[in-house]
Amino acid sequence: MIKDEIFRYSAIVWTRTLSALKNESNRSYLGYVWFLIEPVINTAILYLVFGVIVNTRGPDYVLFLLIGLTVWQWFDAGITEGMNGIKAKLHILNQIPLPKHMFPTVQVLIVTLKFLFAYLIVFLISFLFNSEITWSFINIFLLIAIQFILILGVSLPLSVLAAYSDDIPRLINSAIRLLFFVTGIFFSAAQLPETVKPFFYLNPMAGLIEAHRAIIIEKASPSYGLMLYALLFGLFFHVIGLFLCQKVDKKILKSIVQP
Repeated sequence: MIKDEIFRYSAIVWTRTLSALKNESNRSYLGYVWFLIEPVINTAILYLVFGVIVNTRGPDYVLFLLIGLTVWQWFDAGITEGMNGIKAKLHILNQIPLPKHMFPTVQVLIVTLKFLFAYLIVFLISFLFNSEITWSFINIFLLIAIQFILILGVSLPLSVLAAYSDDIPRLINSAIRLLFFVTGIFFSAAQLPETVKPFFYLNPMAGLIEAHRAIIIEKASPSYGLMLYALLFGLFFHVIGLFLCQKVDKKILKSIVQP
């Protein structure tokens, strides 16, 4: 039943995603161009700080940091927007009985498409440092698909919980801020003691960020074991999220007291 529902509403999900992106671009003079300019500005700032002012890490660290920040921003924004997907659209649910999983899915897709613009810039910038192209780059498509599944999977159950309680987004945002400093954005796993690494890799984003860097910077194959772990992690929460969405489908509007 859930499977049939997903395919049935896939066209609506995609249409709403593109419509939201178009509306966002229309509110800016630069429109879609801004999606490309923003990562360029971020790169210039990072280069200015670490490559010129600090001058201790060099351009290699700028790329290292840029990849970590870009991939993390996708995760951060995807979880935040997806988690609020149902709560923000209760006015629509009052009028049209749509499946609840559709709304966090749309929000995660919007963030993902914007991320792809930023990732394209990261990819192009990497050629300024090392223009060599290897077969390892083909892993990028698999890696992006896995991270999308992870973000959507975590967002689905959180979107149901956040619809019932305003405390959930606050707690999750605090947890995300904590993870920001321990996920390996500013350092590599190689700098950690061996006894700490198993705990470090319990966070699936740590392995995914490392995989992005392995492909782009090292021109090497990523750890498929860490990628598989992230995939299973995402699928596990995906199943839980779809179950919760189905469970509360007829009850959520009656249960939530709206202002």
